[in-house]
Amino acid sequence: MIAYHQEDENIVCKCNGFGKVLSEFSIGEGVEDCQVDINDHIWVSYFDEGIFSEDPRSQAGIVAFDVAGNVVYDRYGKLVVDEIVPPIDDCYALNVTGDEVWLYYYSDFPVVKLKNHQLETIWKNIDIEPSAVHAFAVGTDHLIFCTNKGPLLHYSLTNNKLEQCVPTDKNGKALQVERYVCRGPIIYLHTLQGIYTYKLT
Repeated sequence: MIAYHQEDENIVCKCNGFGKVLSEFSIGEGVEDCQVDINDHIWVSYFDEGIFSEDPRSQAGIVAFDVAGNVVYDRYGKLVVDEIVPPIDDCYALNVTGDEVWLYYYSDFPVVKLKNHQLETIWKNIDIEPSAVHAFAVGTDHLIFCTNKGPLLHYSLTNNKLEQCVPTDKNGKALQVERYVCRGPIIYLHTLQGIYTYKLT
C-alpha cells in the first residue's frame, strides 16, 4: 500500500510485489495516518483540517476502507453521539495491530481500543503534552508514547503512572532519533546511523 497527496485529495494505491498499481482511491482530506489490519482493512485517521472539512469520510476522525475503496467502518461518530467516547478533533496517533485499532487524540486525550470494529476499552484524560505525540507502541499493560520533544514516555494502563525513558544503543549511549514509527508493540527508531527496533512485552 502507498498513500500520497495529490492536489486537494489523499490517494491510497494497492500495489503488487513489483510495484504495479492494482487499484487506487481517494480517502478524504486531512489524513494523519494510514495502517492496515489483519483483514486488509485500511484504517485512516485524520487531523483537524479533515475533520472540520466538508468531506464526510474525514469528519469522524477515523474510518476504515477495504482494498476496493469501500467504507467498512464509519461508526465512531455514533459512539460520540451516544456520549460513550469524546469526539475526535485531531487524531494524534494511530496503532493498528492484528484486529485491534488504538487511538490517541484531542479532545479530552483518551486512549481508545477498538477490536473487531467494536469499542473494547477507553482510558480517559491521558494529558501528556499531547500535541507533541505522533506515535505510540502497545504492550500488554503499558504504552510507550513517542514525541517530537525529547524522551519517550512510558505509561502504565494499570496504575496510570507516567515515566520518561531515553532510548539507547547496545553500549548505553542515548540515540539521536530522527523519526519514530510504531506498529503493535514494536517501535522503529530511525537515526542517522541506522534503524533500531524495540519491542514492548
